[in-house]
Amino acid sequence: EFELTIIDDLFEVKLFQNYCLMTDEYHEREIREQELQRRIDEHEKVS
Repeated sequence: EFELTIIDDLFEVKLFQNYCLMTDEYHEREIREQELQRRIDEHEKVS
């Protein structure tokens, strides 16, 4: 009989979650900046 138990270090789990959150926030920021630039460009065309 063979048994393998893998236990993740809580710090490593939190670190990975933080990394995932940061990458998601980065992508969302890029989307917001593109939308802002689009609106600025649109406003300049109208003015």
